[in-house]
Amino acid sequence: GITCMIRANMEHAMLPVKRHGRAILRLAKSRYRRVADRTQRHVLNEYFLCHLLVAQTAGTLSGLLPGDLGDLGEASLTPRMINDLLQLAMNRQSEAQNQQPGEPLVDEIQQTHLELTAQLLSCAQRQSLCKLECEKIGADPTTILLNMVDSIPDTDQLLRANASNSDKGAPLVAQDVVSNSPFIKNVLKV
Repeated sequence: GITCMIRANMEHAMLPVKRHGRAILRLAKSRYRRVADRTQRHVLNEYFLCHLLVAQTAGTLSGLLPGDLGDLGEASLTPRMINDLLQLAMNRQSEAQNQQPGEPLVDEIQQTHLELTAQLLSCAQRQSLCKLECEKIGADPTTILLNMVDSIPDTDQLLRANASNSDKGAPLVAQDVVSNSPFIKNVLKV
């Protein structure tokens, strides 16, 4: 029903999702926890995936990088919502399905579930890294970039700075940053 209409044209679906997406998302999340039927969960997975794709389309139309989530008003997907949906998907990921000989290894329902999980994991990882970057910088990156436009170093300064940094041999990313990433927490379960 609704997912077919949304998938038909993501740009046209942005307004209805802005108006009603929050209520539908809340209802779908509460229903997902209680439903045991694979087919019903598949329909809910389809909606979650469509909502996510509409948010990504809104981001692209706003000039954000592909994959970044755009503004959908009250229906916007916050980092907390992304993590909640990821936890729902990961909890259901471990449910084993009885595999019959001759059946495909991954059916349509499992494929949708895997696609949703991968998309959510990608968004959560991206948001986590952006948050860490903002914390490390100590301010909004956009403001910092706008303030630094006039102080861009020339090529010689950049080469000298790069040469001095390469001699240090320090790790590129702190170990606590890696250990707190959504990929490590959800996939590797470290």
